[in-house]
Amino acid sequence: LRAAVEPDPRVEGIPSTKGAL
Repeated sequence: LRAAVEPDPRVEGIPSTKGAL
């Protein structure tokens, strides 16, 4: 799972620059 290697802010519901992109 990609989230295991690179945790996505969207998964935790935290808006971030990466989440916006």
